[in-house]
Amino acid sequence: MKKLMYSLFATALVVLSGCQDDVVEQKPSTPAQVGDEISFGSSLRDVQTRTIYDDEPTQAEDGSYYYRVRWEEGDQIAIYCPQASNGTLVNYSVSPDANDPTRSSRVTKVNTDKPGLQWGESDVHRFYGFYPANRVTGTENGLINGHVPTEQRPEGWNEVTNNNGGTNFYGKTNTDNAYMWAYGEFTKSTMGNQDVPLTFHPWMTVLQIKIPGPTSGTMKISNVNIIAKEGTQTAIAGDFVCDMTPVEENGATGVPVYRSTTEGQVTNTISISGWNSDVQDFVELDSPNDTMIVRAYLLPIDDSPTARNLQIAVQTMNGAPLTRTLGYSNTDDDNSIQPHKVNTVILPNLTATNRTNYWMSSLDRNIYLSELSIPGSKFSYLTSTNAGDNAAFQGEGIEQQFLDGVRGFIVQVGANATYNATLTGGGFFPSYDYTYTDATLPIFCGGGDDLSDAITHIANALETAETSLNQGGQDRNLECAVVMITYAGNDAVSAGFTGSGSFHSIRDVGGAEHVWMDAIANELKQLGEDDAKRIYTGEITANTTLDDVKGKIILKVNTNSDAQNGYIAANDDVPALFSRWNGATNTVPLRWGSPNTNSTRTPLNWMYQEATHVGTGTEITPANKYAYAIDIFTNSVGMYEQNDAHDTWFMNDCGGTFHGNVSGTNGYDRDYGNGDTNDEAPIAFASWFNPQITRYLQERDANASLGLVFFNFADKQQNSGRKYGTDNLIQSIIDNNFKFNLRKEGSSTDTNNSSLSNSGSGYGNGGALIK
Repeated sequence: MKKLMYSLFATALVVLSGCQDDVVEQKPSTPAQVGDEISFGSSLRDVQTRTIYDDEPTQAEDGSYYYRVRWEEGDQIAIYCPQASNGTLVNYSVSPDANDPTRSSRVTKVNTDKPGLQWGESDVHRFYGFYPANRVTGTENGLINGHVPTEQRPEGWNEVTNNNGGTNFYGKTNTDNAYMWAYGEFTKSTMGNQDVPLTFHPWMTVLQIKIPGPTSGTMKISNVNIIAKEGTQTAIAGDFVCDMTPVEENGATGVPVYRSTTEGQVTNTISISGWNSDVQDFVELDSPNDTMIVRAYLLPIDDSPTARNLQIAVQTMNGAPLTRTLGYSNTDDDNSIQPHKVNTVILPNLTATNRTNYWMSSLDRNIYLSELSIPGSKFSYLTSTNAGDNAAFQGEGIEQQFLDGVRGFIVQVGANATYNATLTGGGFFPSYDYTYTDATLPIFCGGGDDLSDAITHIANALETAETSLNQGGQDRNLECAVVMITYAGNDAVSAGFTGSGSFHSIRDVGGAEHVWMDAIANELKQLGEDDAKRIYTGEITANTTLDDVKGKIILKVNTNSDAQNGYIAANDDVPALFSRWNGATNTVPLRWGSPNTNSTRTPLNWMYQEATHVGTGTEITPANKYAYAIDIFTNSVGMYEQNDAHDTWFMNDCGGTFHGNVSGTNGYDRDYGNGDTNDEAPIAFASWFNPQITRYLQERDANASLGLVFFNFADKQQNSGRKYGTDNLIQSIIDNNFKFNLRKEGSSTDTNNSSLSNSGSGYGNGGALIK
C-alpha cells in the first residue's frame, strides 16, 4: 500500500508587529538607529502551518497532501535576538483573521506596557523565533530551552461519522506541543525601518495513530503508549535544548538539533489517554468501522535511520497491551517514521487477547516491586454472601476480583489461640506458666472461613494465571499478590487453655493484642511452610523485583500499638512486612520479619492514608478523606523525583464507608447510622469517591508509583464495580504502570528504560503500519 507522508509545508511566512498599536503605520525609509524598536510586518500570507490541525488532510494543487492548520486567538510566538539593546526575548500575540483563520488580522506585543525588541550596537542581528511562546523556558546564545510532556492527553474528542458508517473519534490535540522555529539574520544598516520577515518551520515529528474498532463486540481503549527502543537516540519527550547552529551554518538546508539538558529529564515514552472527560469514561469502539485517532508529538532526530524503533502499545479495558513496532528513518522509506512530518499509522483492527487482566505479565520482569501501581480490594472478604452482620464492601469473590485486575487484598482477622497452662506454684494464689500452642486466624466477617482459606483463593487464582501464561514452555507469568492483614479488634480475639486448672483468662497471657500477635507469628510461619499457599518467604527489600515475587503472595501486617510491635522477637523471621497504623495518614517504618524496633534489618518506608469511617465526627471527614488521598498521590511524585532509592511503599485507602451524618458529599448528604452494618453506606461512599479518584488520576500532569490503592467493589462486573465506577478506577491504576518508565534492576534512569515487557502481546495481521 502506498505511503502518503503528510508534510506540514515547512515554509510558512510569519510577519510580526513589534509596535504597541494594533495597526502598524507606514514610516519614512530612514536608517535604523540603536534603540529604535524593531518592527515585524503586520500581515500573514500563504501560511499553511498553524496551531490547530485539521482532523483530515487537504490536497494541494500539485497533488500532495497537507494538514491545514489555523491560528487561534491568543496564540503567542517568542522572538529572541541576543544583539537587541533592551532585553533579548519578547513574546508576540497573533489574532486570526475572522474570514480565514489561516491568516492573521494583526500581530502585537503581549505586554503592551513595555517596548518590543530594539536595535542594538551590532550591525548584524540574529533573530530566533519559537512557537509556542509559553513553552520557552530559557534562552542563551541561540539555544532555546523547552519541554515535551510525556503525558499528551487529548483536550477533548470530536465524533464524526465516517464513510463506512462508523464513527471517527478524533482526539483534540494540545498543539502547544507542535513546536515551530524560525531563524533570520539581518543587518541594521540595510533594514532601515523595514519589517523583519521570519519564516517558521515545523520541527516536531508527529505520529498520527488510527486504531480501528474490534472485529466483533465492543472494546474500550484506555491508553495508547509510544515507546522508543532498541536504538542510540531513544529520547522522544522531556526537557531539551534546541540548537540553531546548523541553521546558522547551513541556511535553508539546516535544521535545529536538540540535546537533553544537564539537569532535565528525558524519557522514551509518550502516553495518550483514551479518557473522555465529557462522558467520564474511556472511548468505546462498537464496530470494525469505528476508529480512534490520536496524535503524538515526538522530539525529532535527523542523522540516523537506526537511531530508534518506535513501539505503539494500545491498552484496552480488561486486556493486555496490543503492540506494534515501527521503524524510524530520515529517508523516504515506506515503512518508517520520518522527522518533522505528520506520519499516519493505521493499526489492524482490535482483537481480544487470551491474557485478559494478567497485566503484570506485560511488564518488564526487572521492575522493582515498590515501583508498581496495584489496584486492591478493601475488606476483600466482605461480600453479601459471607458478610454476616457486617456491611458488604465487595460485590464479587476473591477469584473474580483477581480476574478483573485486583492484586491487593485487605482481610481483617481475629484470633482463636490456645495456650497450655502449667502450675508452677501452689497455695492460696497458685501461679502458672503459659505456653502458646496453636491458633487460627478467622476472617472477622464470619462464615467459618479463616486466613488460610482466603490465601487459598488467591493461590488458586495465581495458579490459574501461571497455567494460562506459561503454555508451550514459555515463562511469561509475572503475576503476584499482596495481602494486607489488619486487626479485627479485641472482641475478635479469644484464648483457650489446656493443662492445669480451669480458671484462666485472656489477661493472663498478656491481653488480646498479645494473643493476636502470637497467632500472627505462628500462623504466617505455617502458611510459609506450605508450598501450596505460595507465600513469599524471602526478605522484601528496596531491590526486590517483580521477577523475584512472580507467582507468590506477599504478606503485610498492620499493627495498632507500640506494645504489639514488641510481642515478636526483634530478629524473628515471620514471612511478612510489618508497619504500625498511627493515625489516618503518616509515614512509618516498614520492616521485614518482625515489627520490633530493635530489628537489625534496614527498614523500608510505608507512606499511607488509611481511614474507614467517613463522616462528621467520625474517623475522618469527607473533605479530609479526599485531601489525604490526593496528598499520597502527590507525595509519591515528589518521592519519585527526589528519591532514587525506591525504598518507599505507598498505600492509599480509597475505600471505606459513610458513618453517621455526612455532609459535603454532593447528593449523598444524610445520616448513614452505623456504616459497619449498613450495606447502603459503603455503596454510597464508593459511588461518591471512586469517580473523583479516577478523574484525578486521568487529569494529573506528573506520574509516579501509586503503590497499593484499595477501594470498595473492586471488580469490573455489570452489577457491581461498573455500577460504582470501580472498573474505570482499576483500569486507570493498571495503566499507570505503562505511562512512564518504572525503575528497574540493571538499568539507570536513561531513556531506554521501558516498563513494557519485550514479550508483550502483539497485534494480529492486517492494517498498514504506515499509510
